[in-house]
Amino acid sequence: DFDFLFNPTVPKSKIVDLATCAYLERHHNVLLIGPTGTGKSHIAQALGHRACRAGHTVLTSAPLLQT
Repeated sequence: DFDFLFNPTVPKSKIVDLATCAYLERHHNVLLIGPTGTGKSHIAQALGHRACRAGHTVLTSAPLLQT
């Protein structure tokens, strides 16, 4: 679950729409931009997870986890 109170500028309706993975059926891309610490990586991971659960293959262009 994403804590929308953490960053109220994140458009909740957009994230909920993206979580349906309908953008994949339309062959659209998603680009998350914004300052450091605003939840972009968390949202990207969640969208990737939803896409995998819907049967899609996911490829990221940057490491989402640092060790």
